[in-house]
Amino acid sequence: IDVEAAWARGIHVVDTTNGSSYPVSEWALGMILVSLRNAGFYMRRFLAGHCRKTRDNPGYLNGELTGKRVGLIGCGHAGRRLVELLRPFKVDISVYDPYLAREVAEILDLSVTSLEKILAESDAIVCLAPLTPRTEGMIGRSEMELIPSGAVLVNVSRGPIIDSAALMERLKRGDIIAGLDVFEQEPVDSDNPLLKMDNVVVTPHSLCHTDEFYK
Repeated sequence: IDVEAAWARGIHVVDTTNGSSYPVSEWALGMILVSLRNAGFYMRRFLAGHCRKTRDNPGYLNGELTGKRVGLIGCGHAGRRLVELLRPFKVDISVYDPYLAREVAEILDLSVTSLEKILAESDAIVCLAPLTPRTEGMIGRSEMELIPSGAVLVNVSRGPIIDSAALMERLKRGDIIAGLDVFEQEPVDSDNPLLKMDNVVVTPHSLCHTDEFYK
């Protein structure tokens, strides 16, 4: 946008660069926490009338965030805010972002690495990358195979970055947990199997809609 030209014509220009960064980063942290505990399993079980405690929950016994390895795919405004929120948990943070300036990574004390290492060496993987022709389908079958058993995969950016068929195949094994606020097709069909899986926590692409966001 040619801001000076807009001003000359009396057109108001508002910078919303950081508008959603805070609510998105906060819910990304929330998704990490509930995914590590596999809260989707308990929610579905509880709503079905099974109200007694059980340890029959994949991932729960390894469910604390403190001291874990967290890998961020994309480190823009929301990613940098999430880094701040993660610090009290004493986590080891690694980032894949080919556009992240070296100086920014040094200031934030981030370990910059490859996408493959993020997927293969993280306990919690968080997708924060924008959807572009380069990132669409960036995480497919071969990338899904890199994720270790017991890890959680959180996507709070855009659904098409992760190949939905590959995601479904991996989740059916039951050895990883996903926290999803976005989907390849939206709105999500009520028959989408992801909505019914015990190792998936879902929200309807709504994490940035807070009162503060609209002010």
